[in-house]
Amino acid sequence: MAVGVHWTLDINANQLHRQDILGTLLGFYAANQQVYLYDPYTELCPEDMCLICDAETDQLLYRDDDHISEEASVGLAPHFNQWFKENFQIKLGDSG
Repeated sequence: MAVGVHWTLDINANQLHRQDILGTLLGFYAANQQVYLYDPYTELCPEDMCLICDAETDQLLYRDDDHISEEASVGLAPHFNQWFKENFQIKLGDSG
């Protein structure tokens, strides 16, 4: 619960923070065809500003500089499910 606070993060400034780790992950991804990389960033931050706390929904989306909150994880589930279906070409819920 964010108790009515509205904080944002400038995406351009945050890109520098993500650059090193994302570069490493993308290099590993490019070199290994059986590795899949799910990057939720564009779903979490679809505009120029990324919400950290949303006063309108009273949700805290990041718990620190590098980790999303439980609420953000739950909100990403549909996005992740879509990514999973597209990359693995299966229907969720299929047992085989």
